[in-house]
Amino acid sequence: MNDSDDVSPFRLLSYPGGRGYGLMLSEPAIEVGPAVAVLEAAGHHSNGYVWAGIARALIAKHMPDRVDAIDLDPEAGMFAARSDDAEVLTQLGRLMAGAYRDPETLRELVTGNDPEAFD
Repeated sequence: MNDSDDVSPFRLLSYPGGRGYGLMLSEPAIEVGPAVAVLEAAGHHSNGYVWAGIARALIAKHMPDRVDAIDLDPEAGMFAARSDDAEVLTQLGRLMAGAYRDPETLRELVTGNDPEAFD
């Protein structure tokens, strides 16, 4: 599984030994760019937990039948999702990259959902 421009700045990867696939966003991308200003204006600090909340909102809206196929594992400085299904993470990666790049989409996600889902 190779990185793809359509999920940038997120990275898709495969774990060795057939242990599944990952989707990641880490420093510096988690701390720079237009997404940071949108998140701060909504009262959030851009970190892995906030991006996990964004992932949950996108999954609920666009992939509700796939919620059980994705395991979110954020940390303060990194967003991470895992799955045994590469296509599921590719789809989530495209949705998340779209939100990262589009301030209006991101604003709608963080202001239109429960604020506690992003902490």
